[in-house]
Amino acid sequence: VVCVCVVWCVCARSVWCAQRVMPSSFFALQRLLVRVDQVLVRVIDTRVYHKFGVQHVIRECTTREQSIPELEKSLGIPKTSARGPGGAPILAEIYKADQINRLVDMLPVLDFRQEKLQLVHP
Repeated sequence: VVCVCVVWCVCARSVWCAQRVMPSSFFALQRLLVRVDQVLVRVIDTRVYHKFGVQHVIRECTTREQSIPELEKSLGIPKTSARGPGGAPILAEIYKADQINRLVDMLPVLDFRQEKLQLVHP
């Protein structure tokens, strides 16, 4: 698995991609994580799978989102807990790369789409 962090910036957005190429197929994941302090966390995942030799690609798009107060509640963070700069909740640990899947699994799914895209050869 190859994981490439494309963008990480102070405005609490990150976009990253992971690819896996096997002898018979490939799989790619692009993830957009948006955090608006004291408001919400949104994750948009796009997965692409292709089996070599077939004339289509499977694409799945999933949108997950939860408000910060609801996320804090589900994590068991008391309302009186320490706050970071600007009053933002201290959730820094969960935004680390090795913990991001834990966060994504906790967010409710708002939208899921699966498409079969036909490949056309000229």
